[in-house]
Amino acid sequence: MDQLHRAEGWTEVLPHAVEPRRLLIAALLVIGISCTAAIPEVAAPPEVQEIVPLYFFAGHALLAEYRSLGGDAPEQAIFKELAQGTQDETLRNFIPPGAVLVSAGESEEKLKLTLNRVFWELPTGERYAAAAQIVFTMAVLEEGKTIFLLDEVVPGAILDGNGRELTQPLTRDDFEDVRPWVEVQQPAAGAVISGDSFPVIASQRERGTVSLLVGGKSGPTVRLIDGTAQVPIPQKTERSSGSETDAVLEITVMDGDTRRVTRVPLTIRF
Repeated sequence: MDQLHRAEGWTEVLPHAVEPRRLLIAALLVIGISCTAAIPEVAAPPEVQEIVPLYFFAGHALLAEYRSLGGDAPEQAIFKELAQGTQDETLRNFIPPGAVLVSAGESEEKLKLTLNRVFWELPTGERYAAAAQIVFTMAVLEEGKTIFLLDEVVPGAILDGNGRELTQPLTRDDFEDVRPWVEVQQPAAGAVISGDSFPVIASQRERGTVSLLVGGKSGPTVRLIDGTAQVPIPQKTERSSGSETDAVLEITVMDGDTRRVTRVPLTIRF
């Protein structure tokens, strides 16, 4: 009987022994919740989009149209943009609907692009023009790299205007006859510029002029001399001081009586 009373006594003591443990666990939970709540949420960094020139045909030569790349791998993003064509009715795209960049790879400063059958079934002249678009556009992104255009696993046939097959890998020099009306080395697209003026460095097929379009208004026209020009920036006002605004650098060359204009997006900081 005494043993039973001792056992019953144990059952009365047990809740008192457990209570401090419950309090300890509760305290730990509160601390855990407080620590979790104290961790600040870190916002994802904004996606940085690169602005690149895509080359289409304006008459018998290439002309750049600047666009922001999407989130795909650079080569895939560029090819998708090229294949979409252009809304500019003065430009022509020779990359056909349905053309696909199957894969892209690099090896020893060479860029290897595998294109599907839709591309390789183009007529000879159109295939040459489409290849020129790809090579000039990719060369901007992959500076210094030569380019293979592959039909499955072998270099595809690219014939020039004389019926001569081009030796791969390809460079821009292989398409000298259709080289762009203007190629801008400085400033880079999307650059933020400030001060009283800024330098423009470009190569062009014909004599050219440069002007800066800010707020829908065009500034003074400056001639490109030996591929260079110093372009004035509009003077800041009390209202614009310390602000930034979008601008467009327009470089114009003449194709006979036709104006060929390359438009480079910039940001002006007053």
